[in-house]
Amino acid sequence: HPNDHVNKAQSTNDVFPTAMHMAVAIKATGKLIPSLKLLNSEISIGKLLVENNVFKSMGEMRRMSSQGALYINGERVTEITNNFNDSHLIQGKIMIIKKGSKEFFILKFS
Repeated sequence: HPNDHVNKAQSTNDVFPTAMHMAVAIKATGKLIPSLKLLNSEISIGKLLVENNVFKSMGEMRRMSSQGALYINGERVTEITNNFNDSHLIQGKIMIIKKGSKEFFILKFS
């Protein structure tokens, strides 16, 4: 194949996810939210994101989620009243939020 010398046996299945993670990390620079303690109390996803300044208000949060412009860890979120839990975390510590098409946030929990 003409591109074998370029690919060096790397499949796009390996390269694409790594590139996406790097893009998120680069875009999130300066938007890393300080480490948060996991809460034992019940809190909605919407309230968690507003309290940590991902959104300015619940109104903005509702509008963005109803328009399909809110993703947590790559999954579209439309129901912001659901309670936050460990299933929303990557490796039990990190939540990557995509707001609109260009804004990314990383919440780190301890």
